[in-house]
Amino acid sequence: MLDFNFLFCVVSILCISLLCGESSHMNKCVESERKALLKIKDALIHGRDKRFTSWRGEECCKWEGISCDNFTSYVTRLDLNDFGLTGKLDSSICELRHLTSLSLQENQLGGKIPNCIGSFSHLIELNLHGNELVGVVPPSLGNLSNLQTLDLGLNSYLSVNDFEWLSHLSNLRQLDLTMVILSLVVDWLSSISKISSLSELHLSDCRLHNITLKSIPHLNSSISLKSLDLRGNNLNSSILPWIISVSKTLTDLDISYNSLQQSIPYEFGNMIFLQHLDLSYNELQGSIPKSFNSMCQLKELYLNSNKLSGQLSDNIQNYVVQIII
Repeated sequence: MLDFNFLFCVVSILCISLLCGESSHMNKCVESERKALLKIKDALIHGRDKRFTSWRGEECCKWEGISCDNFTSYVTRLDLNDFGLTGKLDSSICELRHLTSLSLQENQLGGKIPNCIGSFSHLIELNLHGNELVGVVPPSLGNLSNLQTLDLGLNSYLSVNDFEWLSHLSNLRQLDLTMVILSLVVDWLSSISKISSLSELHLSDCRLHNITLKSIPHLNSSISLKSLDLRGNNLNSSILPWIISVSKTLTDLDISYNSLQQSIPYEFGNMIFLQHLDLSYNELQGSIPKSFNSMCQLKELYLNSNKLSGQLSDNIQNYVVQIII
């Protein structure tokens, strides 16, 4: 009995020591990464923002915007959203190889996207939305096989030469390239259609090429989008068959400010989950399809600045919150 009590005490002390050690260890990130974070900070201009005041001492896992793995102490998240940052990303960011989330949205960062980000094999989210980044998006981003969110939108000086790398992101769910220059990407729709996991696609004001009708039968229609934004690209009606093919689960569709001609396809009425539909500022003609009456979840409908005729039924007008024709 004495031996058992002694053994129990020894085990208890060891457990307490390990827990205390682990608790202390959790707050201290890897030294090389701590130094890298300080170099990143020094390369940025952060004005009077006080959130960087926590970036001092050894316990960098407690610094604001930083998260670490509880067991390895590697930095896993760098979230500096809306910190009022200017300047460029220092090459020291290449030291943070265990990141699962890199989010620097709504700042004023300039310079190019570091090519080394394409080697962050654990990355799930890359969000650089709303900055002033320049140059070509590195094709190395195609190596991010675990990536689920890629948001480079509202970086109007960024460009993409081709989309071949994009088709390798087999786990991608959300893609936002709003205002990124895509005028050199000829077969953009083919690459997009290969990402079967994609549910949100935002490509407004990207200078997209019109697609050719002969390419549509070869496209993979297994993709089912929930949100699709192609606003302001001067697209013609050749895009409509593809939109219909991926519309099984669409809730938001914006193809306003394009060059859609002819009539609205009757099949649009099959989008029974649609809540927001914007077809305004096009060149659509003919009557509003009666099939629109089937879209019983519709909340917002914009058909203005076209050449459409006819009226919606009283039924649909009763449950649509906002209609502009």
